Amino acid sequence: MRPFSLVGLCYLLTLAAAVYFGAAPSLLLGSACLAVFCLLILWKRTERMRILQAAALTCALAFGAFSACARAQVLPSEKLDGRDAVMTGTVCELPARSYGKFYYVVRVESISLPGAPRVEKVRLSSQNALNADCYGTITGRVHFYTPSGEDGFSSRSYYASKGITLFAYLYEYENVRTSPAREKPPYYYALMLRRSMTDSLYRLLPPEQAGLAAGILLGDTGGISDEVKSDFKTVGISHILSVSGLHMAAMAQFFLLLFGLLRVPRRLSAGMTMAGVVSFMAVTGFAPSVLRSGIMCLIFLLGTVLDRQADSLNSLGIAALLIGVANPFAAADLGLLLSFSATLGMILCSGRLTAFLRARYEGIKRGRAVLDAANSAVSTTVSATAFTLPVVVLSFGTVSLISPAANLLEVFPSSLLMAFSAAAALCYLVGLRFLALPLALFSGLLANWMSACARMLARIPWASVSASYGFVRLWLAAVLVLCALALAWKKSPPARVLSLLSAVVLLCGIFSYQLSMRRVTRVAVLDAGDGISVALTHAGRGALIGCGGYSSAPARSYLNGQNITVLDYLQTTGYGPQEDRLAADCAELFRPRGLLFWNGGDENAFLGKKLTLAGTVYRYEKEARVSLWGNVSVFQYSDGTRAYTGLTVNGVRILLCSSGCDAAALPEEWKRADFVVTDDPPRGASALQPFVTVLSMGEDSAQQNLAALDRLGVASCATGGAGNLLIDIMPDGTITLRRNF
Repeated sequence: MRPFSLVGLCYLLTLAAAVYFGAAPSLLLGSACLAVFCLLILWKRTERMRILQAAALTCALAFGAFSACARAQVLPSEKLDGRDAVMTGTVCELPARSYGKFYYVVRVESISLPGAPRVEKVRLSSQNALNADCYGTITGRVHFYTPSGEDGFSSRSYYASKGITLFAYLYEYENVRTSPAREKPPYYYALMLRRSMTDSLYRLLPPEQAGLAAGILLGDTGGISDEVKSDFKTVGISHILSVSGLHMAAMAQFFLLLFGLLRVPRRLSAGMTMAGVVSFMAVTGFAPSVLRSGIMCLIFLLGTVLDRQADSLNSLGIAALLIGVANPFAAADLGLLLSFSATLGMILCSGRLTAFLRARYEGIKRGRAVLDAANSAVSTTVSATAFTLPVVVLSFGTVSLISPAANLLEVFPSSLLMAFSAAAALCYLVGLRFLALPLALFSGLLANWMSACARMLARIPWASVSASYGFVRLWLAAVLVLCALALAWKKSPPARVLSLLSAVVLLCGIFSYQLSMRRVTRVAVLDAGDGISVALTHAGRGALIGCGGYSSAPARSYLNGQNITVLDYLQTTGYGPQEDRLAADCAELFRPRGLLFWNGGDENAFLGKKLTLAGTVYRYEKEARVSLWGNVSVFQYSDGTRAYTGLTVNGVRILLCSSGCDAAALPEEWKRADFVVTDDPPRGASALQPFVTVLSMGEDSAQQNLAALDRLGVASCATGGAGNLLIDIMPDGTITLRRNF
């Protein structure tokens, strides 16, 4: 009997369900679980009954704690949504820069509104850097808005797990006052060490290598390009970029090895390593996944100090319970759920799978060390992948088929990269430059290997497949029900029967989905930042209209998830080297059968070098028309200063335009478009009368424009960091509009 494993894991799973359902349903579910507990205590006391009683009570407490936390901290903050006020707060994390903006996590001290609710933290954005560092204060007039998303695993829930319940942008043209830190708690020095180590890596390595090294060592992914992140996601190794058990185990082993070389006694070495683990947790920001791995590591080390043997499952349960009780929204952090799932899989299955595989080569005498190493790596990877699959399917909507191979090739180099990067940064900080340089050289080589390997694997056809379809979720639910029934039955059915039933359910889902989608054309407005990027798919074929935004990663990720390996058509919607460069990236990856190229200037220099990759190049100077799949027509107009794109899909008109377009000068058919997609409302936008206006923008820009359109009574929605917007169009013109995360 492992009581902490039962209570802790049950508590965390219940919190995950509470995040999915929201505050109000959680209160009802908690009441139902409490009623079940009251009924169960009336039954005969048996071992199984006590387990059920403990589980019911744990679920009731978890649902209740989440509902109480949401009503006390998250929901009251929504009263400030859309309002302006003067705010004073203390910067409590390192400032960050992303896509030309600066972001500050601010602990709120005061808000100049009568009856303003208590707000713990706000993420503040500004166009320019502020003269405020960690634990310095900022006072200025801001506009509050809530993170995107509703209940469930949305941006709002994710930031709530970090204590951030509101976003705000600063009115920089008004008086903004800053002051240096008045106090410097211990966490301040951990942040300074984090910054110093990051700066050291950037001084020792080129930016691309330093960014990956900082991401793997410290979880700081701000310096990693979107292309590398997309490749890591496609091949299923994104977990390497979030500090978790892999990193914590490596750090603990490093400290133990160091103290062992210094001949420190075993118990004292374990105690000193505990201090090192806590310090590493602070430097990496006490993220929920860091807390999970750190707590388990501390329990293991404490067992060494007290001369006791720690139990892995109980340790995992204790970590889950402590994190969940301290922060009921912690389960909204997908990194935490992935960390727990992977660890649980390795604890329960890795040893058994290792023994099973070892029996297959028991008679082989030569090369046993290599076989055992490969066996261990395969068993660990397969066990972790199997248990994280439900979280991956429900959260990311894609499944990497190449993940086991990618983990085998990348996990060990990532451990070496972490060790070399940490040693190089620390040597540089203490003045041992002669040691830092060779260590940094090895770090750079490992970073290059990891990036190149991920890119190579990501370009393999079917490296990842979409799991965002409804039938995949139904199949996953059915498999979980079958497993639960197998555990509940006294005589479990054979594994072959369960596998056969699972395959039947999956095949039925695939068949029914293909039957329902065979005539649908999907127009996806991709969440690519400030820029227009629209992907069209029909009967397994794809086209990309516009390559705007911050990077080509959103387009690559979406198309890979839809199993599109070759594009039927590719074009840009406007001008500028950024979109041209991103279109060139997509042309190189997807080898389009048709490509629309503007001959009017040098703006298409990058794309012009990739024309040989396209099957057919459609050249134009002022306007062009292209037909796709018999039901889609693309109309492109450009005159060197302005451009717009019109799409007709099964009779539905969709206009893609930016601020450079003059809406009043458009043909009448496009003034009456059913949808207008824009990254910056065009001049004379009042001349347009769309059914829905879709804003393809970053979150801050989208919030400002949504408020303006709402005041005008215009139906609108935005990508804005909340996910892609999907427009499904049937042959008869029936439209379904929904969000895809």
